[in-house]
Amino acid sequence: MLVEGGAFAGDAVSEETRDLFAERAELDQRQPTTPYQHFRIRPRCVQAWREENELSGRELMRDGVWVH
Repeated sequence: MLVEGGAFAGDAVSEETRDLFAERAELDQRQPTTPYQHFRIRPRCVQAWREENELSGRELMRDGVWVH
């Protein structure tokens, strides 16, 4: 899978988003013993494929809009 997009780190990720991540991932890294970065990705392009015969239909998102 290939995902292209903009990334936002550090203070750009809200506490609400960090809380939601900790709940859904069952992993709370807000108080780690080693530094841990949170990133929020806003995808613009998503492609996925397994074999060469799937390359023609691999684009799932284009310009931030799902195409499949």
